Amino acid sequence: MRRFVVLTCMLLLVLTACYKHAHTIVRHGSFGFQYDEPKIYCRRSETSIGFNMECDMGKIVVRFTEESRNTATDSLLNARLDEAWNSCEYRMSELEGKDSQISLAKLIEREDNSSECPTYVAVCPFDAEYFVIVEGFTYGAESKEFKAAFIVLVTTLEPY
Repeated sequence: MRRFVVLTCMLLLVLTACYKHAHTIVRHGSFGFQYDEPKIYCRRSETSIGFNMECDMGKIVVRFTEESRNTATDSLLNARLDEAWNSCEYRMSELEGKDSQISLAKLIEREDNSSECPTYVAVCPFDAEYFVIVEGFTYGAESKEFKAAFIVLVTTLEPY
């Protein structure tokens, strides 16, 4: 009996150590993409330019855009922030993706007038002719779970 308990515990440890996020593969127009789903529950809906993920704590908007591959991700991110949310202040950083560098902007401070500003905006190359712009809008206070969901989606999103 004791052996059974020890073996069961060892098996549980191995299985939890090998846990991976659920993996999703989607065909979208002329290309496909794949990503690891966040641990929190989010509903995905297709749009003409990408997809949205509605989570309990926020919304993630993913848009595929054709841009010259000579464009740097940080330049594209700055242009997007200036175009859509120039009244909001962001802190810039970088993330390491599967095959590329990801430019990330995080809203510095949420004020009443910045409720329409995304908490996170990321830009990364996607395939030979696309970039992907990912915007994370939190509902109310920022949460660690939503940040983790956003990061998982951004760092694992890749062509299929």
